[in-house]
Amino acid sequence: MNYQKMTPALNALMHDFEHPRVGGLSASLQSFGIVQTDATADPSVVVKVRIDDKPETVARLAKIGVTVNEPTRSEAGRKNGYVARTAYLPISALGSLSDDPSVRRISPGRYLNLLLDTAAVAVNLPAYKAATGDTGKGVVVGIVDSGLDCSHPAFAGRVLRVWDQTLAGAGVPGRSYGTEFVAPTFTGTTDTHGHGTHVAGIAAGNDATYQGVAHEANIVFVKTTMMDAHIADGVEYIFDVAASLGLPAVVNLSLGGHHDPHDGTDDLSHRIDLVSGPQRIVVCAAGNEGSQDIHAHTSIAPSGADTINFGVANPAMIPVLNGWYPGTFELEIAVESPSGLMTPFQGVILAGSPSRIYPLTDGTIRMTTNGPDPVSGDHNFFVEVLGASPLGQVAAGVWKLHVRRGPTAGPAGDLHIWSMEGHNIGQVPFVSGSGVPGHKVGSPGASGQAVTVACLCTKNSWTDATPAPQSIPSLTVGGLAFFSSDGPLRNGAQKPDFTAPGAVIASAMSSASLPLPKNRLLGGFTIMMGTSMAAPFVTGLVALLLQKDPTLDPAGVKAKLKARSAIPGGAPGAWDAHWGYGIIDMATP
Repeated sequence: MNYQKMTPALNALMHDFEHPRVGGLSASLQSFGIVQTDATADPSVVVKVRIDDKPETVARLAKIGVTVNEPTRSEAGRKNGYVARTAYLPISALGSLSDDPSVRRISPGRYLNLLLDTAAVAVNLPAYKAATGDTGKGVVVGIVDSGLDCSHPAFAGRVLRVWDQTLAGAGVPGRSYGTEFVAPTFTGTTDTHGHGTHVAGIAAGNDATYQGVAHEANIVFVKTTMMDAHIADGVEYIFDVAASLGLPAVVNLSLGGHHDPHDGTDDLSHRIDLVSGPQRIVVCAAGNEGSQDIHAHTSIAPSGADTINFGVANPAMIPVLNGWYPGTFELEIAVESPSGLMTPFQGVILAGSPSRIYPLTDGTIRMTTNGPDPVSGDHNFFVEVLGASPLGQVAAGVWKLHVRRGPTAGPAGDLHIWSMEGHNIGQVPFVSGSGVPGHKVGSPGASGQAVTVACLCTKNSWTDATPAPQSIPSLTVGGLAFFSSDGPLRNGAQKPDFTAPGAVIASAMSSASLPLPKNRLLGGFTIMMGTSMAAPFVTGLVALLLQKDPTLDPAGVKAKLKARSAIPGGAPGAWDAHWGYGIIDMATP
């Protein structure tokens, strides 16, 4: 087994599989969001694999039980001979997969999180639409999200297809899972969350009261499992449908997470980069962690050391830390519990499994310290704090991650650590000054080809359906929303790209959802806020640009939006880590 081809998350999973006394697979599945496709003793898992994608490779992998989704693509779709694909396989086959010479890296499928009237006026959209007559007609607006209420009047007659990945079925071409619905019949797919319907209404809803940006665009929707591997499949599916119709498309991704290296080299960002191009644009939310202490950073000099503090308030939580640093040097790490108990220091492990377990009274520590990442060459480590027993809890209090330089020489370098969210599990914060701002735009917003959007506040009060006045005093009208995630990326790349209205936004409400009473509006609409709402605003704007010029590629779209954007009080063309290039202003046709 080649452990170095598997990311730390997969190595931790294998450690659970091989050492069931630690708690079986449950702890790793819960904290990493790794997805099982069945519950057998040798369960199957969904992975992302970088392979050469040749037909003979796919056939060879099938013989060891690896099913590669969407295996046929053109030679032009490959970069450096490798391409990221989604696949599923029994856990027991991971060793054989890692030993295959055509495989470069294997990473687990992970759950991502949804990134939860006056807006149009704030960017001069009415004036633009009046001057140009653009409505998004002849453009596909694609959305990968929680589902769509296809019966909502705001979408009447314009939903072309829905791929519901959460339902059992024959799948769609190249992807053998889920159920496809084709207009006009959408009975059986719903949106109980409401997020996807709201997002779709912002981008392409058509209602006299709360009109979407591209209100005559066609809609292709993917109700996703929220797993990044399936999200990538959803993006490609939308582009494939649009191409079959001869139409340009823009895809909205109002979701994200912090399992990745925050530099655009993760598999989801890579897939977006591969499939983007002329007539194929992806728009992503920047994230909603701007005010949360989920990121820590330190610079480690030769012979240097430092301590990162993280707090556990809820003993049911599973702290998981995702650390990245350059491959030019090595670090050793140790964990200290609130009562002062400490693991030994663990350095980079190149032989055998890089996962080690350290039982402490306050909790069980697993540290996974791989060699350099096969794609980026950087080091990545994972630290999990599990219950002291399979059924135990983690001790509350301040935990410490100690880091020091390893025995290898090398220059000073930066260590970035993110507190990771599990599936339906929150993140533990960095405390005692360890949390630092910046570097909070994760995948898929880290994609270089994607248009990544921060959140502007255009309204902080509204009247609910009762009617009663509601407000959010912590939001400042005309200012950046306090929760909007800031950049740059870990490698210094500039993200986010632009800022658009996302707080607070009225849009379509799914009839199957249950929003809070204070957020309900009359007529089948509801209030939401977040970069989730800012992204579809820009998705709609991109649809208008594609209607005017269907040949636009990501660089062309960004150039047109940059020419229309400015940071409040800043010089034209200036970028910063909070606003990107600033608020988009569509006053000029």
